[in-house]
Amino acid sequence: MLSTDFDAIVIGAGFAGATAARDLAQGGYSVLLLEARDRLGGRVYYGTFAETGLPVDFGGTWVSSTLNHFVGREIERYGVGYDESPPIQTYGSLFGGHRFESSVPIHPEELQSFERTALHVLTAASRFDPTLPIETQNYRDLDIPWSEFLAQADPEPATRDLFDSWVLLEGGCPTSEISALAGIWTIVQHGNSLINFVLAADKKIGGGPLALLDPMVGHPGIDVRLETPVVRVHQEADAVTVTTAENQLITARGVVVAVPVNCWDDIEFAPALNEDKRRGCALRPGTTGVKAFALVENAPPYFAGMSAGPIHRVSTEAEYEGASLVAFFTRTDLLDVNDRDAIQRALEVMMPGCTVIKCEGHDWTADPYSDGSYATIPVGIVKHLAGMRAPEQRLAFATADIARGKTFWIDGAIESGSAAAAILQRVLERSALISQ
Repeated sequence: MLSTDFDAIVIGAGFAGATAARDLAQGGYSVLLLEARDRLGGRVYYGTFAETGLPVDFGGTWVSSTLNHFVGREIERYGVGYDESPPIQTYGSLFGGHRFESSVPIHPEELQSFERTALHVLTAASRFDPTLPIETQNYRDLDIPWSEFLAQADPEPATRDLFDSWVLLEGGCPTSEISALAGIWTIVQHGNSLINFVLAADKKIGGGPLALLDPMVGHPGIDVRLETPVVRVHQEADAVTVTTAENQLITARGVVVAVPVNCWDDIEFAPALNEDKRRGCALRPGTTGVKAFALVENAPPYFAGMSAGPIHRVSTEAEYEGASLVAFFTRTDLLDVNDRDAIQRALEVMMPGCTVIKCEGHDWTADPYSDGSYATIPVGIVKHLAGMRAPEQRLAFATADIARGKTFWIDGAIESGSAAAAILQRVLERSALISQ
């Protein structure tokens, strides 16, 4: 058998890469986990807000305690449990030019419009089997812009804004750019329920994401190296050579590529990746959706609101010295999440009379190791998904962007990481048999 530095190299230490590395190490393989950043987590980024010491998640956070089965498996494995956000007491959603201060932001005059639109969306979702990959099903007539799909139901203005706000929150880009499949598939994965679609992400990983990531990558047999970007992956018949940005050459019998799809172009692959990966990577937009935080005075107590405007959702996460720490979702092409005056103007529409003291967020679009935040489903990409997931000789691919189930969720990242590890393990087993 050809001598290599490691049995496997995993590129990227987000949840997909951490899961793949852990599973391979459990299989008895020596694993090198390379991460370009100076921290674990990838698009999951846990820190503290400004000078308050309050914990915040600038990346992926919420999970479903009932529907995220892969996350639930890991939480049970490591015994970390769940944390919860504080219960909401006040509301202030803006739809169709009206303010709704109730948990059900539907104007009585638009109840029939809501019912008609909900039926339109749920009927489309009912066509899909959540246990099968989306690309194997009858999806093509629904692979159109969300704005076009929603217009088929002829919703009234507030109803349109309500449904748009959900998809803006999930997709992080204009409704004219995101495929209707993004919202529909998410509903499918939440039991064909609009209620689950909105409320199922009810908890956070107990103690923060590192409570899971640390024990995952701490498994015996895993060598973790941070601040080590990869620039080239070269496959030969019996091994793979990975080149780092500092021109270090490391060899392995196989590799898991666990970086976001948006960053595949930043690595030179030899031989080149298949056509589906190249086309899918070109279609994938640099999603500008982002979650940020603001410390706000004179905010309604334990507040939640949604809109189809620059801020898609806002909710209270903690109280601090008489002020409220709120999380809000927006797009970096609409708002600079570190511009206090801009955030003041946007939040004041949601919470009249409030005063923003500080704001802070991470611009994932400007981050070279993500080139966008969570993934979305643009028009035309679904037909490439099978090829994007497919292994290539000694390479397997893992990222929530190409998950079979919950794309752009932590659950999808874990699912994808486990699948990639299983694929690579079969490759390593076959090569070991051949060499004997």
